[in-house]
Amino acid sequence: MKPLILTLAASLISLSAAHAACDLKVTNAYTVKSNGTAYNPKYGETYYLKVVWEVTGTPKTSYSILFQVAGQKYKWTGVSTGAGAGYSGIASFNLELDGEIPFSVTLDPDHLSGDTKTANNVFKGTFTPTPPATALEYFNPVVHTGSETCTVPWNLGGSVTDGYTIMGKPVTDSFQVVKSATGPTFSSAVITTPTGDPIWQTPRINYTPAVDNQHWIDTTNFKVSVSSVRTRISNLKAVTWAKEAQVPAKILPYLQPNDLVQSTDPAIAAYVKTVLPANYKTTLTPYDAAKKLYMAIVKRTVYETPAIQDALTTLSLKKGDCGSDTNLCSACFRSIGIPSRSNSGFWVGTDQWHVNGEFYLQGIGWIPFDPSESRTFDPSGKYPYFFGSDASLNQFVAVSRGEDHRVDGDHTTTAQVGWLVFSGNAANGTYGTTSTLK
Repeated sequence: MKPLILTLAASLISLSAAHAACDLKVTNAYTVKSNGTAYNPKYGETYYLKVVWEVTGTPKTSYSILFQVAGQKYKWTGVSTGAGAGYSGIASFNLELDGEIPFSVTLDPDHLSGDTKTANNVFKGTFTPTPPATALEYFNPVVHTGSETCTVPWNLGGSVTDGYTIMGKPVTDSFQVVKSATGPTFSSAVITTPTGDPIWQTPRINYTPAVDNQHWIDTTNFKVSVSSVRTRISNLKAVTWAKEAQVPAKILPYLQPNDLVQSTDPAIAAYVKTVLPANYKTTLTPYDAAKKLYMAIVKRTVYETPAIQDALTTLSLKKGDCGSDTNLCSACFRSIGIPSRSNSGFWVGTDQWHVNGEFYLQGIGWIPFDPSESRTFDPSGKYPYFFGSDASLNQFVAVSRGEDHRVDGDHTTTAQVGWLVFSGNAANGTYGTTSTLK
């Protein structure tokens, strides 16, 4: 968030004049365009907040103005004015938050000016970004080229009788459209069960390292168009539990438990009961129930970067990385009948790994959520940042969907990074994956 301040001149009185009792008064505050024209923003745009105030008398010294939007703050310092009307200023906020958003503006929050009537220093209000015309809208598409390389080092001695490497294959789905995708040399695209998410599989048979630290190097390349996402909350709230129970067969695997998302475990059910009321299916819509669980998880856990943890471990430790948070959200959502999945991939840049999630509303589609990113704005979980809409998704590519990939009798969880499966007596060193997106 990088606030921008613009000032509009009013008649000024030099602060060198003799001090008199003063009164700073907010006369209005509202959302505007960057040029100061009144405007209600759309989600995904910069939110500009304008304040208009007047001054009676002469302040003792310069003062500050505090802008707050949903807990985010910007303080404009060194404001020097004398008596006058029509003073105004603008602060900008880039927030991943839609729905009704509270704001406030406070003149001289540090009480330096000598103001004698502080009650009129504060203006509080709300604004609701203009929703899209449809329930789900993809906007601001950006085309990126990307690559991923998996490297497996082998020690001299021993051999691989049979084996293969696995790498994720981006697909066209929800916010992402694949323009082209090529796998490693000699690889083939294989559909995994139970979700149908594809992977690149590169076979190796009868391999013997010729020298110590000899490497297998597999690289994928792709070109994707990814879009920001915004939703019309009233439409999301209109989806009933009865309708949600009618999801198509291809979505059903995202209601099932797996090694990372233990949605049927009693500990998950017990935690859900502490968050949702007993009669939640008659008092909350699926969207509202998901949001309530999401905000509780954001508040419950702290960010830490071990390997991706399963939902139960994250619930117990109350900490985890982006994938851990997503797994816990998905477990809770699935436990009450809302399909959910992880999107494993990376941001623009080099090795900018990330995992976010989506939940499915019947008749609408996949709705984004990102608990670890939400925590960067509001660790208290008071505001549902990155829930339902996400303008940052046009800077992210998903190379793997879901947490369960089964092929040829073998099983991996996410295919965010490369996996190795082999038989034989060869010994491999530490292998890893690098990524680029630009």
